[in-house]
Amino acid sequence: MITAQTKKPLGTARFERMRNVKYLAWEDVFEVEFDSGVTYLLSNRELRRRNRLRRAGAVEAVWVDPELRSGFFIRYDNGDTAEASWEVVKEA
Repeated sequence: MITAQTKKPLGTARFERMRNVKYLAWEDVFEVEFDSGVTYLLSNRELRRRNRLRRAGAVEAVWVDPELRSGFFIRYDNGDTAEASWEVVKEA
């Protein structure tokens, strides 16, 4: 497994389909794996900020968009829903 945590200039990322996403509670991050095998970590705090969610609920469910595999969704226990596209993950 290759983990990439480097920031890239905006607009330079290339599209790639997501293979899997999982929430790592002990680190409060989402681990996003792409078809190439590259894995990115995305902070839950950063994702909530980008989706303008102020209340911090616990993560209830995480799933990749089944049709296009171009993003993923998070449902929190307080009813809020957040989303992240492949761009957010690769350019964050």
